Amino acid sequence: MSTTFDILPTTHKIPSITDVISLSNEKLDHYCQRYSILSRLRIDAEILSFTDQTFSEKCKDRIMKWDENQYAYFFLTNYTGGTVAYFGITNQLIRDIWADEIEAKGANHTKQVLIEEGLNIGHYWTFKRYSSQTLVHDLVYGIIAGSLTQITDGIIDTDDGAWSSSIFPATAKEFFSSYFILEAPVEPEYLEWSKSVIDSLRDLSQGVTKCLKSSDKEQSGG
Repeated sequence: MSTTFDILPTTHKIPSITDVISLSNEKLDHYCQRYSILSRLRIDAEILSFTDQTFSEKCKDRIMKWDENQYAYFFLTNYTGGTVAYFGITNQLIRDIWADEIEAKGANHTKQVLIEEGLNIGHYWTFKRYSSQTLVHDLVYGIIAGSLTQITDGIIDTDDGAWSSSIFPATAKEFFSSYFILEAPVEPEYLEWSKSVIDSLRDLSQGVTKCLKSSDKEQSGG
């Protein structure tokens, strides 16, 4: 089982992976600071291949575009797991899917205009999280997807429970004001999910702090 975020850009310029990583790390830091969590988590990425399991390309300086037989893998350094990102070309099927979303969710005129602009750009991205990932990755992959949405002045959407359907399709501002935010007006299950993610981050932070203290003692001979 997996959940996904789809991003339609409304700007033609494709950002670099470095730009996305940089903003994502800023957003992650800001989130942790909001809930008084010490975090040393850092996001990185590489390009992998569907067909060649030995292929791996360090890719920070390249743009968020890759061949159809490749995908980007965003991960936390020194931490197990990550999220995959796909780059796609807009076709009639994609247009039909978004048209169904507009009708199902009753997107207002402003959103409809933005979505049409995004479809006319000609490409989109999909970020996927698998259920086997940890709670920390539940937060991080959405932060990466939201950061790309912000950089491209885009629209982000999901229809598989990645987050509360009530806010989608959403701008980056709308997304970040709700995603795992305790104060956001979301359904009870999403509030409990948010609390679990924050607890997981705090547990991870406490573990990092203990490791740092042990390292300091070793270096000082204590």
